[in-house]
Amino acid sequence: MYFQRELHLNAFEGDISGIDEQFMKKVTEFIEKNISASDLSVDSISREVSISSTHLYRKIKQLTGMSTNTLVRKIRMKKAAELLLRKQSSVSQVMYEVGFTSPSYFSKCFNEEFGMKPSEFFASVVPKKDLN
Repeated sequence: MYFQRELHLNAFEGDISGIDEQFMKKVTEFIEKNISASDLSVDSISREVSISSTHLYRKIKQLTGMSTNTLVRKIRMKKAAELLLRKQSSVSQVMYEVGFTSPSYFSKCFNEEFGMKPSEFFASVVPKKDLN
């Protein structure tokens, strides 16, 4: 399904060292731990992994094919879809839980990732009788 997209390392998955795997695990765990922080930045991630933001960008680009900001956005979108699937939060609650402050930007990013607006996704997973 469209919401089960996973973040994959580049085509060289078999050639990636344990150090690179540990690096990516540390980066993704930090992002997930701070996912609701709207001010989560490349600088805060680079401080956490103790490398410059330029080197962080290059390393993540090499391993995933994405920029650091794109990686953060993808992790946020994946978490948003997971939260919407749980059917326990509204779209606006989910938006804040994954660190977005602008409903229009959240909707735009969600639509780019999953091909539908978050409200459409929410409506597709929550039966109408559950909303009453």
